[in-house]
Parts: sequence; C-alpha cells; structure tokens
Amino acid sequence: MRAVVRWIMHIVIAGASGLIGTHLSATLREAGHDVTALVRREPTSASEIRWDPQRAAWIRRRWPVPTP
Repeated sequence: MRAVVRWIMHIVIAGASGLIGTHLSATLREAGHDVTALVRREPTSASEIRWDPQRAAWIRRRWPVPTP
C-alpha cells in the first residue's frame, strides 16, 4: 500500500474578493489550506489583511521586476 502525503499550505491571495479570487479562496479552504486575503478596504474577518498596493514600495525594492 502506498502512503499519501498531503501538504497544507498557507496561501495569500491578492484579489480574493473578486470573481475568480472568491471561488479560488473557497476551493483552497475546502481542500484544507489556510487562505489569507489581501483587501484594500478595512478587514472584516481574521482571514483578511489590509493592503494598499500603491504603498507597497518595499515589495518592489525587495523583488524588483526584471527588465528585458
């Protein structure tokens, strides 16, 4: 008999309140994963974090977009 290894991941999703993100988040949660949604509005649950992409300059500094 073969052992099944199942990984549980913590996934952060930008756009989780949109059409695709809503369904993706639900599917991932049903599969047993922890999902954190990045939202621009005030968070309404413990699984949401407020994020302003315009103020996320530290992300661009840490992971710069490569230029061709």
